[in-house]
Formats: sequence, C-alpha cells, structure tokens
Amino acid sequence: MIGHRILGLFASLMMIVLLVAMVLAFLRSPLQISGAQHFGVAEFSRDRVAPVWIPVSLPDDWGRSRPGRGGDGWYRLQFSLAQLPTGLWGIYLPRLSMNAEVYVNGVLVGSGGSMVAPVTRYWNLPLYFQVPSALWRTGANELLVHLRAFANGRAVLGSLYVGPDPLLLPVYRMRRLRSYLLSMGAFAVNLALGLILLVWWGLSRDRAFFYFAAGSLLSCIYILDSFWGSVPLLRVDWRWLIHVAVAWSMGFYYLFMLRMLMHPLGRFERLLLAYVGVGALLLGFADDAHQLQMALLLHLGGLAIMLHLIWLTFSGWLRRGRRLHLALGVCMSSVAAFGFTDWIPVAFHLQRDTPYVYYLGPVAFSFAVSLVLLARFLHALEAERHFGRALQDALHEQAQQLQQQHQHITALQREQTLSAERERIMRELHDGMGGHLMGALTLSESRDGVINQRIQAALDELRLIMDSLDPQVDAFTMLAMLRHRLEPGLVRQGIHLDWQVWAQPAGLPPEPVAVLHVMRIAQEAIANSLRHASAHCISVHMDTHGFSIADDGSGFDPAATTRGRGLTNMQWRAARIGANLEIDGHPPRGTRIALRWPRLDQSDS
Repeated sequence: MIGHRILGLFASLMMIVLLVAMVLAFLRSPLQISGAQHFGVAEFSRDRVAPVWIPVSLPDDWGRSRPGRGGDGWYRLQFSLAQLPTGLWGIYLPRLSMNAEVYVNGVLVGSGGSMVAPVTRYWNLPLYFQVPSALWRTGANELLVHLRAFANGRAVLGSLYVGPDPLLLPVYRMRRLRSYLLSMGAFAVNLALGLILLVWWGLSRDRAFFYFAAGSLLSCIYILDSFWGSVPLLRVDWRWLIHVAVAWSMGFYYLFMLRMLMHPLGRFERLLLAYVGVGALLLGFADDAHQLQMALLLHLGGLAIMLHLIWLTFSGWLRRGRRLHLALGVCMSSVAAFGFTDWIPVAFHLQRDTPYVYYLGPVAFSFAVSLVLLARFLHALEAERHFGRALQDALHEQAQQLQQQHQHITALQREQTLSAERERIMRELHDGMGGHLMGALTLSESRDGVINQRIQAALDELRLIMDSLDPQVDAFTMLAMLRHRLEPGLVRQGIHLDWQVWAQPAGLPPEPVAVLHVMRIAQEAIANSLRHASAHCISVHMDTHGFSIADDGSGFDPAATTRGRGLTNMQWRAARIGANLEIDGHPPRGTRIALRWPRLDQSDS
C-alpha cells in the first residue's frame, strides 16, 4: 500500500512539473518567426544626445548588466533593406520592463504610454508598433528603443522582431491574448471565490471561510498587477502594496489550510505567520533602493509556508492514504512551483525570456479547495436527503433485527430439539438394540462362527449409524473408525489395505448426513471389490481435493455393465452431497471410484 502511495506522489510531482512547463511553453514567444528579422544583439547607451554605444546581448537584464541602475536607456539596432517594403511593417517586443517607445530612422513610431511617473507598466505584457513603409530606407536603417526602467526592480529588454505586419501582428495578438486570458481569468476566479466565501462566512461564521475569502481577495491585488498597466500610484507605493498582498494572502491561505487539515497552530506556525505579517509592515519603511531585496527576504516566509503545507499534505497522504491530502498537496506544490519559477530568476538575476506566472498559483490552490468545498457541500446535501428517511430506516432495521433474533432463537430451539432427539436415539440404540446385539454376540461366540460374524457386522453397522448422528464427528474421523473395523477382516482374507487419508474434502458439506453418505459409498465400493474384483490391494485416498477408492482386481467396463442397485445408490448419494461420482474400470487393471466436487475443481483450475 505504501508503495502505491509513493508512486502516486511521484506521479503528482511529475504532473506539476509538466503543468509548469506547459504554461511556460504556452506563453513563450517563438524564437524564430518565418519572414521576420530577429534581433538578439544591440548597442546600449544611457544618453541619446551624447551616446556611448556598448554592444549588449538581448535579453538585457539590468539587474545583471548594470545593478542598481534605473531610469532611461537607449538601444540601437542597425540593419539593411535591399528594397523598400510595399506595405505596413511591424516591430514586436515580446518582453520589456517597464515601458518603451520606438524610433525608426529618427521618427517616433509609438510608445506604450506614459514614460514619466506614474509610468505605464508593461513588465508582463508585449508591445507592438506598426511602421508605415515610408519610414524605411533602401540600405541602412536605424531602430532606436527608448526603455524606461526602474532601479532594483524589473528592468529588461528582450529580443526584438521586425518584419511584415501580416506576419508579426497575429503573433503579438496571440501572445497578448494568452497573457490576458491567464491573468484576467485568474483575477476573475479569485475575485468570485473570495466574494462567495465572504458571504458564506457571514452566514456560517466559520473562520475557515473568512481566511480563504481574505486570501483570495488579497491575491486579486497582485494578480491585477500582471495586466493593469495604468496604475494611478507611484511605483514605490504600488510595489509595497503588491508585496503586502502576496505575504498576507499566503498567511490567510496558511490559516485556512491548517484548519482544513485539523493541524494545531503551534509555535512554528505562529512564527511563520508573524514573519510574513510583521515583515510586510516593515517593508513599508524600506527605500526604493532596498525594497526589492527586503521583499525577496519577505517572500522566503511565503515559500516556507508553501513547503510546510506540502509536507503536511503529502505526509498525510503517505500515512493515511486520504485523497484529500494528495489533492491539496498537488495544488500546494503547484503554487510553490509557480512561485519558485519567478522568484529564483529575480533573486539570482538569471536570464529569462518568458512572462511571470506567479499569479497562477492562487488559481491552482483555489480550484483544488473549491473542489473540496463542493464535495463537502454535496456530501451535506446527501446527508440531509437521507436524514428524512433515517427514522423509517431505523424502525425497519429494528424490525429486521427482531425478526432475525426470532429466527435465531427458533433455529437454536430447533437445533436443541434435534440434538436432544439425536442423543435420545443414540442412547436408545446403545442401550436397547446395542445391548441385545452384544448379548447375542456373547452367546454365539462358542456355538456358530457364521452367526457370530453376522452379529458382529450388525453391531458395526449400528456403531456407524450412531457415529453419523454425532455432529462432532467428521469424515476424517469416520473413515478412521471404518478402517479400524474393516482392516482386520481384510488382512484375514489376504487383502492389503493402502490407506492414504490426509484431510476432509473442502467441498464436503459439514452435515452429519453428508458424512454418512460418504461412508455408505465407501462401504459399497469396498464390498464390490470383495465380491467381484478378486483384488489383492484396496487403496483408500482422501484429501482436500476429493475422495477415491481403487483396487487392483479384474475391473469392469461401466458402459457395458448393467447398473445394479449398488451403483445407482452410490450415484444418488453423491448427488445428495453435491459431488460427481466417477467410475473408472479398465479390465484387467482394476477399478477406481472417486468423488469430485465441481466448484472445487473449477477453483483449482
């Protein structure tokens, strides 16, 4: 069982990795666009009036190439055209931060919006500018990109594409549509869930719903940052609000999950909550130069919360095997995966040319928790639906219990009556007929040997009947008694008895009458061997698979022999105990009679 749980855990982690990879592939711009020119290198200058051009590679992350610098930056790209374009061309910027304007041969062709505070934010969205064919020149052309960036923040210019408008515009629109679909969809989902759970909390007063609603509504603030460009706040204020929303939403989600998992709020949990709660407030006193570094340290607390929840959910899955823990562990791992995907490049200034996806974490979390809440709600409705029938079911169950008790008492009384009757018959046979037979046997011992044998046989038969009436005696014991009575006579007649009785057949019914039927079949088979077969050896074999009697006599052909009363009675007795009677006679190799139970044979095969 634990192996299956580990396998399920491994499959879930692989699914999360695949999910993150699919999202990044969904948002990633193509490296090459057929028919368009791709620019992966450019020249950079801080000043356009007195430029000092430095070659750079794109994407150019200012956090790596010029740490702590912000403000304006100029990129120059020079290329040649063999002939003038006949229609509109476009300039596609898949990734930039924070805003940009583009010049073609010294002419401004467009900008993303305000280049002064508050700067229009395009840190997670592409830009596209259409260029009339009249601005291009045959031969050398110059493309200038004016980037407005923030120090100690997202400051980057990715690779550029220049080409015919019919080729680039669909690529830009698809990329922008995908970004909007994911970000606005995430915003709508969290806003709706937050409002619904807020109303639910107002009706139920369950704090778990308030924690979830607060986490969802706070997450809407930083999801809004992924697509809202014209924020009416200064950058330092807006960024502080975003970091506070991230930290506090994680705190509320943490409280919700602890209640869902029925985990106590211990010292470690309180320490994590204090770290993100107080740290978010202290972040408001940081200046612009140190705000990002302090925010990264603050979000370490959020990542620690995620790792703690992942540990609680997956360890609960491994210990108890509850699917709820596995589902919550998967969603927590998804949140952590999206968070790490964005946090690591920012913290270590790694190159990346894909959009940020951290805002998808709350969607994964909200989706999984919504399924859990929906399951609980449906379970509550089902419980309410069954509650109306509970009294009727209880009365019906009590009536059935009374009836079963009555039947049980009746069966006990019947069994006691039968047991008493068996005891009476056995006692009467022993004291009455048995006593007379023993007296007759004593009188005949010195007078007539034939009469003595007959009386002894009748006495053995009486003992067999008395043994079959005893419910404590099984076939194994009865056959042992039969051997004890038959073997001396067989030895006197020079017949060897090969006795291989190991266990009672598994298919034999436990009733005493069934044991008697087996004894009668055994007696008839041995009697036939003595009367007709002239056998020197009789083999008796019984184990859990069946029962058989064989001899080494003359044998007979069952198909060519008229069935007498003995074989007919054996067939009848075999049918009464659910067995098949098999007669195998091969002259002159002897005869074998066996009892087989069909259901037992099928299970063995």
